Order: sequence, then C-alpha cells, then structure tokens
Amino acid sequence: MIAPLPYTIQKSRNVDFQMATLDRIVFGGQPEAALSREGPGVLELKNVIEFKREDWQDEPPLLYQVQVQHQMAVTGFAWGSIAAIIGGRSFVWQDIPRNERFIRILLEREEEFWRRVVDQRPPAPDDSEATAEVIKALYPREQDGQVIAGPEELMPWADQLAAAKLEIKALELKEREAENHIKAFIGEHLGCVLPNGVTYTLKAQKRASYVVQATEFRVLRRVGDKKR
Repeated sequence: MIAPLPYTIQKSRNVDFQMATLDRIVFGGQPEAALSREGPGVLELKNVIEFKREDWQDEPPLLYQVQVQHQMAVTGFAWGSIAAIIGGRSFVWQDIPRNERFIRILLEREEEFWRRVVDQRPPAPDDSEATAEVIKALYPREQDGQVIAGPEELMPWADQLAAAKLEIKALELKEREAENHIKAFIGEHLGCVLPNGVTYTLKAQKRASYVVQATEFRVLRRVGDKKR
C-alpha cells in the first residue's frame, strides 16, 4: 500500500538539524521484493530522461541511494525503495535496505556541514564545476571597483593557474598540429582508415545563423607580473 503524502518536512527525533521531505510512505510486502518489508518504508520517485538510462542499468544512481539512506535516518524506517520512469516508457524499481554503518558516516558528514552553516564557515574552494557555479552565483559582478591586496597564501594558486594555462595552450597546439596532419592527408576525400582500424572523416557542415543574446559575466585575467 502506498500512502499519499502532502508536502511535509519530516524532522528527526534524535538529530535536531536532520530533516527530509518524502515522496511517499509505503506499507506491506510484495512477493517479488528483494528484502523483507517489515513496517513502513520511504519511497523515492524519479522521472528520468532517456539518455540517463545507462545510469540505472544495474542499480539506482548512488546519489539517490544516499538520499534514501538519509530519509531512513530521519524517519527511523528500516527500508526504502526507489522507483523511476525512464524515457517515459520504462518502469524500474529497487528496494534499499537500511545501512547503519553508512548512516553513521553520513551523520558525521552532515554534522560537519551543519557546523559550518551555523559558524558561517564555507568550505575551501575545490576543483568541482559545482564550486565554480556557486562562486559565479555569489559574486556575479564587482560592487566597489577596488583592487584589494592578496595574501601570500594566494600566490601558489596564481602560479598554478598560470602554469595550467600554459599547459593547456601547449596541448591545444599539439591538438591543432595533429588535426592539420590528418586533414591534409584526407584532402578532398571523405575520410581515412588507419592500420589499427580507427577511422577519421572530414565532412562539410552547415551552421545556421543566429543572434546571441546579450549577457554579462566576469572574466579573470592575469595582467602582469611584478618582480618579487
């Protein structure tokens, strides 16, 4: 049995900051269930686009399994289930047993995160695209027009950035040189097949004209160096 659940924030009885919003609460066992469904369980529902089908081939993606473990930690339930419609035509589902060891580790990470929220201490930037998007959202434009003094601790990152740009430029030149050799060999032909079976084609393509909408964004540039 599936119980309809109006939008409700579930709050943990044991951990003040732990909360969750459930899609559904499910009751009762099924003959084909992969585990014993004793008591209520959480049900997480997903609508998946077609090109993400491979992510669900063996089991639900890890991030959704983590989501369900968090929901079980909040509710105290012993099991959960993830169900998804893929590409609007395929239905998949899998039961997820409660994993106490994982929940303990998850709680440690959540406590660390919540302490940072309370103390207003954001984590140090990392190399993820998510961090880049957060910085872009936090500081979309300059506010005061000032150039501030940077600490000595920032110098290794400036050096790393300069070195990375040089490496990228060198790789771009190598890429262009290799492409030019292959294109020159193909010439007016459609393509070529290498001795190892790899095929390259050189086809003409048309690009439709379009108008780019005006945007505003900030660009980080290295202007010059001062002798130290």
